[in-house]
Amino acid sequence: MPIAELIGALAEVKQEGKIRHIGRSNFSRRPAQGGGAGDRGGFAWHEVIDQGELHDWRAAQLIRLGFPRPLAEAVADHVDWHEIAVLVHRGCGPRLALNIVL
Repeated sequence: MPIAELIGALAEVKQEGKIRHIGRSNFSRRPAQGGGAGDRGGFAWHEVIDQGELHDWRAAQLIRLGFPRPLAEAVADHVDWHEIAVLVHRGCGPRLALNIVL
């Protein structure tokens, strides 16, 4: 599918209210290896991610690591939860891990 058609189709789905945001995953400035179906001139398009669902998932990961829900909700889109998880699993408290990462 040409990229212009893809963007048009995504815009229609967004306008219909079926998704809130248009996003991309596994974005890389390097061309995709092998020039397969995922190769779109250096952009690897895999799926459209609803940013609200992504926020909720990130917040859930932080809550699982011991963050209070309000704090997890506030920082979910601003930190890499993977970095925090490494520190927490090494014995660092969640709030200290957040301060280190920020």
